[in-house]
Amino acid sequence: MNAILHTGEVLINGENVQDLLITSNFLNVLSVQKACCDFIKANLDVFNCLDVYIFADIQGCGELRADSKLFITQHFLEVALQVRKVKQLAQPSCIFQPESKTSPLNSSIYLLTFITMVRWF
Repeated sequence: MNAILHTGEVLINGENVQDLLITSNFLNVLSVQKACCDFIKANLDVFNCLDVYIFADIQGCGELRADSKLFITQHFLEVALQVRKVKQLAQPSCIFQPESKTSPLNSSIYLLTFITMVRWF
């Protein structure tokens, strides 16, 4: 973070993005927060989306949380295989509550969602 203050530039990568986001949140450096969230969003996949959801929720990054939730619902079948990580969520069912009436989790997979959630618990 010291380099940012002196040069105005920062190199964001997979090894430092979480630390940079935590620090930029603490110091309220909005441009770095946005850059970190954009980097994380661009690197979402079925293996890290639950971790990103948890991290974004803890850090209070509402847009990143919503983006990871959308990714989870759009890739539900692949994410459902990540059973242990879902159990880490304080309220795993919150992922599957629709944000609006146009939620990507459509009625055709509600039964599958229910069966999978029962299996998790």
